Amino acid sequence: MTEEEWITAPNLGQLLSHPTNAGLLTPSERKLRLLVCSFCRRLPLRFQDGRRIEVAEEYADGRATRGQLLAGRSRVESWSGGETDSIVWLATYPSEGTPTNLAGNDQPVPAVVRLWNAVARAVIPDMSNRIRDIFGNPFRPVTFSPAWRTFTVVALASGMYDSRDFTAMPILADALQDAGCDSADILAHCRGEGPHVRGCWVVDLVLGKEPCQTGSALLTN
Repeated sequence: MTEEEWITAPNLGQLLSHPTNAGLLTPSERKLRLLVCSFCRRLPLRFQDGRRIEVAEEYADGRATRGQLLAGRSRVESWSGGETDSIVWLATYPSEGTPTNLAGNDQPVPAVVRLWNAVARAVIPDMSNRIRDIFGNPFRPVTFSPAWRTFTVVALASGMYDSRDFTAMPILADALQDAGCDSADILAHCRGEGPHVRGCWVVDLVLGKEPCQTGSALLTN
């Protein structure tokens, strides 16, 4: 995959699932779970089990237990099947403890694999833009300076993350610039059209949600 394809591809999940692109991203389970949850919120209303998706998001951030994630999952499992249903089902898939893999035998499959399979199969409005919002641009690593985490910057990012309302992203750009941020990629992303969702790479960098310090919040240092 080229940088141009990354920026313009309408079916990014399918492109990234191709074997030749292995290693372009090494996504964390948290990033993938939040991405799949953002897909779920774009599904037709009858599939939007809001509480289940909210718990899945909290689980991704370590603020909900495996038991809470699985509670009430029977409602999801009772649906008729199909790709739309399976995306919601995978959003509530725990990190471990479920022994059946996609082939139906008894070998465990990591949650990160199941979640990535969901991304590769999904056909969701704004799908590619959501992938780019969460993963950034892996071709343009960006180092985030701790000095940019002023009280205002952190407060704005925390408020958007908790509320899932990212309309203040342009204001975050102004606050980052006031703090000395000179990264054109960071500022442009904040001022871009979005969409922005939980897991947005800039918000994650502000809040220190992922350990590495690149623009994608995925590539190793």
